[in-house]
Amino acid sequence: MTPRILNCLPLLGVLLLAACGPVSRSDTLLDDIESYINEAPDSARTALQALDTTELVTRRLRARYSLLRTMAQDKCYDDITIPGLLDDAAWFERHGTPDERMKLWFYRGCIQLSLKDNNEAALAFSRAETFADQVQDQHALGLLYLAMQNVYMNVYNPAREQEYAEKAVDVFKRTDDPLTGHALGMLAMAYQGQEKWAQADSVYREARPYFESVPSLAHFFYSKYALLKVLQPEKDPEGAIELLKRYWELVGAFDITEMGVYAYAHELLGNREIADQFIPALRNVTGEYAYSALVWLADIDEARGDYATALQERKGLYSQERSIIQNALDDSVTKNLRDDSARQASEARAELQRTWIRVGGAFFALLSAFLLLLLRKSKVEAERDRLVDLREQMQEELDRVQEENVEKTELLSGQEDRIREMEEHVAREREIYTRERVKRLRQLGELRSTFWWRDHGWMREAEAIQRIKKEISYVYQTDNDGAALIRRLDDELDGAISRLRKGLHLRGKPQEVLFLCCCILDLEPEMIAEILDMSRTNVYVKRSRLRARIRELNDPLLSVLVEKL
Repeated sequence: MTPRILNCLPLLGVLLLAACGPVSRSDTLLDDIESYINEAPDSARTALQALDTTELVTRRLRARYSLLRTMAQDKCYDDITIPGLLDDAAWFERHGTPDERMKLWFYRGCIQLSLKDNNEAALAFSRAETFADQVQDQHALGLLYLAMQNVYMNVYNPAREQEYAEKAVDVFKRTDDPLTGHALGMLAMAYQGQEKWAQADSVYREARPYFESVPSLAHFFYSKYALLKVLQPEKDPEGAIELLKRYWELVGAFDITEMGVYAYAHELLGNREIADQFIPALRNVTGEYAYSALVWLADIDEARGDYATALQERKGLYSQERSIIQNALDDSVTKNLRDDSARQASEARAELQRTWIRVGGAFFALLSAFLLLLLRKSKVEAERDRLVDLREQMQEELDRVQEENVEKTELLSGQEDRIREMEEHVAREREIYTRERVKRLRQLGELRSTFWWRDHGWMREAEAIQRIKKEISYVYQTDNDGAALIRRLDDELDGAISRLRKGLHLRGKPQEVLFLCCCILDLEPEMIAEILDMSRTNVYVKRSRLRARIRELNDPLLSVLVEKL
């Protein structure tokens, strides 16, 4: 290492420390904020707003800041649908811990829930739930289950609403979390929505001591519990009144539902004067909240024995023109006060008939709409089934094509192996053929050398002839039925003699095989006759027959052996 590089090392160390300083400070500050964000979200929000974001020099720091900022605003009931608020936290989607990933998807779902998009919220919460078995932050897991319970409550799925409420209660109880009462209240509401009155009442009673620990939500659960008291088969108006008195202490006023429950409970106890104090306010409710008022007015009138009025009010619940019907009923009542009893009864019957006609028309319209929806649903289901069948057919065709491709691939692979083996065999045979050819050429060279020696007088005639005989000695080996000659020719012709012996049925006939070899060597007929001790004429006849029999074998390689016969 050169002295110049050594002199630069201290400067490099100082630069690294300077770069690590802001990262370390920011990490420590974010850790501190995260430690109290659940208990003091206001303080956490203030601290995050005061943080110098220019020190967030890494993507992880920016992701942590984005997630904590969203958490703080949500816990402070601020708007979390601000564009870009959670964007930097997307880094956790691939690089975060299970807790960070779960919280990222959880708050994405919370944003969608704030935008009233239950479908997208459910999707985000479902992805967050995939990390449920890996997370350490059980408080966040409980909040996730409560959020999912809220989604299913919005889409009227009481079974799943109950399931996630039970999960939230289990998590919060296990960790002794302050939100245990909140979770119990939501579970009681889930039971209540399914008319499981005894279970709902039991959970409400268990949750009631927790309500006071959550002042911002206590009045809400008191209202729902009071509602249960007057809806269950064995009504408890005293209990409902006691709960609503506590509600009044917390809020200082009644909403429409609370007024209705309070008046109805007093009516059940015979306190008509108290009930009458709220009835005018309920009757004055208009618009989208008129439905809630009519429910309790009908219940109060029914408790008083005024079944006609109660019936009219219940009819109004299902009419598309509630305000018109209510005005008409009010007018009828006013006229009845001035007319005699007979005319009052007649007007009441006429009004009731008109009401039935309107209700019938509304019912027919609703029925028509319902049938149209069913028809559309059936068409959609038929189309879905068709698409499913088409997808299955395409999948089957794809599977078949893939199987054929696999089979063809295996076949081609086998053919490649065979081709490779054949090429190797041809190479070996070519080498053997080359060696034999070289051997024949050298034999010819030796014969030419012999004649050259004889022509120059350096070799006697007898010696030259002896040397030539030596080179072609195997042709002379015709003793012992020519066994040596037959083996030599069979080797030279790559087993052709053995195939001919089998094809011509010459096994056990050595003289016939020797005749075949002499013909292949194209020896003179007189020589063949001398070797095999037969006449020259007989040699011609047998050679002609042999050639015909070989051609009948229909083997071109073997037919070549007798082309000149």
